[in-house]
Amino acid sequence: MLRYALTIFVSAFLLFQVQPLIGRFILPWFGGGPSIWTACMLFFQILLLAGYLYAHLVCDRLSPRTQAMLHLCLLAVSVVLLPIAPNESWKPAGDQSPLLRILLLLLATVGGPYFLLASTGPLMQKWFSQTSGGRSPYRLYALSNIGSLLALLSYPFAFEPWLTLRLQVWSWSAVYLVYVCLAGWCAVQFLRFSQSSLLAGQLSSSGISAGRPTELTSSSSGSAGISGDVAIDTVVAIDTVVPVNTVVPVDTVVPGHDQQVLNHQGRSGWSLRLLWLALAACGSAVLLATTNQLCIDVATVPFLWILPLSLYLLSFIICFDQPEWYDRRVFGLMMIVCLPAAGWAIANGANVGLPRQILIFSATLFACCMTCHGELVQLRPDAKHLTLYYLLISLGGVLGGLFVALLAPYTFSDYWEFHFSLVGCMACVLVAWCWQRVWRAASSVVFGCAFASCLAVKVLVIGWLWLPHEPAMSSIDELVVMGGFFACLLTSLLVAGYKSRKHTAAWLWNILLIVPVLWVIAAGRYTLPAVMTNHLSTQLAVGGLVTTALAVAFGWGLLHLSSRQQFVCGRALIFVCAGTLSVFAWDQNILADEQLIALWFVAAGGILMDWAVPGIRRSDVLSPGIGCWAPLLVLAILMSNHLLDIIRTESLGVVLMSRNFYGVLKVEYEETDEADEFAMPSLYRLMHGQIQHGFQYDDDYWGRQPTTYYGEESGLGLAIRLIREQQLPDQAIRVGVVGLGTGTIAAYGREGDTFCFYEINPDVRDLSHRYFTYLADSAAVPEVIIGDARIVMDRELTIGDGRQFDLLAIDAFSSDAIPVHLLTAECGHIYRQHLAAGGVLAIHISNRFLDLGPVVRGLAEHLSLQAVRIENEDDDTIGVYGSTWVLLTANDQIAAELEGNVNCEPWGEDESRLLWTDDYSGLWPILSI
Repeated sequence: MLRYALTIFVSAFLLFQVQPLIGRFILPWFGGGPSIWTACMLFFQILLLAGYLYAHLVCDRLSPRTQAMLHLCLLAVSVVLLPIAPNESWKPAGDQSPLLRILLLLLATVGGPYFLLASTGPLMQKWFSQTSGGRSPYRLYALSNIGSLLALLSYPFAFEPWLTLRLQVWSWSAVYLVYVCLAGWCAVQFLRFSQSSLLAGQLSSSGISAGRPTELTSSSSGSAGISGDVAIDTVVAIDTVVPVNTVVPVDTVVPGHDQQVLNHQGRSGWSLRLLWLALAACGSAVLLATTNQLCIDVATVPFLWILPLSLYLLSFIICFDQPEWYDRRVFGLMMIVCLPAAGWAIANGANVGLPRQILIFSATLFACCMTCHGELVQLRPDAKHLTLYYLLISLGGVLGGLFVALLAPYTFSDYWEFHFSLVGCMACVLVAWCWQRVWRAASSVVFGCAFASCLAVKVLVIGWLWLPHEPAMSSIDELVVMGGFFACLLTSLLVAGYKSRKHTAAWLWNILLIVPVLWVIAAGRYTLPAVMTNHLSTQLAVGGLVTTALAVAFGWGLLHLSSRQQFVCGRALIFVCAGTLSVFAWDQNILADEQLIALWFVAAGGILMDWAVPGIRRSDVLSPGIGCWAPLLVLAILMSNHLLDIIRTESLGVVLMSRNFYGVLKVEYEETDEADEFAMPSLYRLMHGQIQHGFQYDDDYWGRQPTTYYGEESGLGLAIRLIREQQLPDQAIRVGVVGLGTGTIAAYGREGDTFCFYEINPDVRDLSHRYFTYLADSAAVPEVIIGDARIVMDRELTIGDGRQFDLLAIDAFSSDAIPVHLLTAECGHIYRQHLAAGGVLAIHISNRFLDLGPVVRGLAEHLSLQAVRIENEDDDTIGVYGSTWVLLTANDQIAAELEGNVNCEPWGEDESRLLWTDDYSGLWPILSI
């Protein structure tokens, strides 16, 4: 087994190490947006499918000897394709479709090695199952996912900070050679085994045997004559492997988890395969949609790619390594909590802090993946169908990727794929539960007591400990305190459900119930030392102790009642606590009135169904409870929580929504309040993601004034004024702008001036002409160049067309996401060559989540330029927003004027400098949360 384990581990490590590596390599070539990673993920999923298909067909159609020889040949050919670094000839022109070019680039560079790596897992597992005497190969799949997870976690913390991209490529290629040797070793050993098995078969057919003769026997199952028995199509038990088509009694509950039951007769094989496909597709779609959701507002960097993908792989590891670690009751409850929370985060948009967004979206992703992949494990087939099983899982991943990367951008006008993925995930899980007849399992009294106690503790902690102190907590402290609290609660539920019939488990989860409360007390005292008075400290400690005592009393009291009393009291406690939590959510504006009403109506329906089920089934078995109907509850909450926000666009004043590879644009029209004689005119606003990217008043005078982040007192306005003061009275200026937006900066143009805008998204150009008139109204000569600014400006230098800008403004942020490749040292040299002598490089660094000051200071030091920070305040009377600009210049006179300005914000002595390069651009040092 060692050779197979090593080969699978190394291949999985390389498989997921190359993904962030090659994505990081090509990121500066295609604009640095989140869609680049989505396109890369689509390619990797397609190649993964191709590898699984190859493994399935080879094992199904070819003899063992041919399998080994073919794989050895392909391994030898793949070595010729090393190294995998892409050639710069693949850089796109400004008007080319990025998606197709990215896919072709990846195919030409990493396609061959990635294909073989993708086929390794199922192929080696199949060979292992044929040579290991019947040992289960499924744990090797968990080992594969461990290697993948290790690769993902090591990349941003070990490889990216310490190795250049070129060195990363060569290191990866060297390890790939090690993999080729290991895979060749397995192929040679499998070839020897097949030859010896063939020789033994020939000897046996000739009547020659080294030991006792082999007896051939046959028997029939006789299932037709067994009363009350049925044939099942697949295995669904957690810890009991039942061969395909095994005959079992209808009412038999497979030993192990008390909720696992067997399928009925008559299930179609194709319908089961479609269920595998749907579960895998939903998990993949939620993964990519969550990644997009995170990258839209922060940055497209490996750190934010790796977090969702790591959680996705972790769910595979947990489910496939030890299936009884998956408890559908616990993770079903987790989905019930997380999906409405995700709806709340989306509905509140920019008002939700980054830590909360990361916690909510990550928890939602993990809950969805655990349920989808957990149900996949429950529905796993016998080992003889292993390659087909993995093939369909891979195909489902590709379908999920196609939905997010191809269908959604060209079908939806907003980021609705996240919403539909969540609903689809819940629907598929509900189908899987119905398939497996989850209601046939007897309910667990111990688990019901544990759930009721956890719910009670949650109510007490939120109402008594968290809400009173929440205003004094920073977002990151809140993440630590409440994230740890919910993780502890989840752990205690998992312990209660692991062996719910054991009395020792009841003791254990009762003890663990104390841990989350103690965590809140300890973490709260640590995170609030500066603001906590003695009174608050005492209140927190006393509240924690009382909550802990009540939690233990709840659990201990329920355990010592009779079964029927436990059932009644536990349900009553659940209903009371759930109602209290819903009131808390309504009071905190998490639930609106109509959402609360919908929640209670659906809960009432679940209670009625809960009472009806025992009569339908058997009167002597308690019902599993409303948990069976929880998916309906969640779907109702989803619908009422405006997750499907398609119809509301008109009520928000959205006059146009546009979406393409680079993101979602909205044009909103806001009418003036006619009753207010001092109100400003009506306006058109451009939204990119959740962030406003300029507006223009619908008025002849105000429509020509610079607004938003570009007012006359902003860093940009000051720079233009000082540059004009240094020029001759009639001398024109040349201004370059990276990022068009509404074209507001063109309002500064005078006759003879040249304003050149670099814009990667052609839709922005179209909207700037259709709804905004800054370019048309400008007295200057505006020019809009479509394409990534860095690539276009580099090509201009190559042909000797240095622009010699007096001012070059960098303002190409999509929502709060930053184009990292536009702030690196290599890009800074391009800017420097396009600046005129004494010119100014203005960089807009306003951001909710990232402090870009150290990065810009590091760039200024690298380019030998002075850096002056200018911050202006909001001025609602003229439509100007507060903004932060850093102005870089070698002109001592302009720098002195800027430093003497009232809006200058001097650099502190403790403020650091950080230089980003194409090889390294870490977010950790500049997070401001």
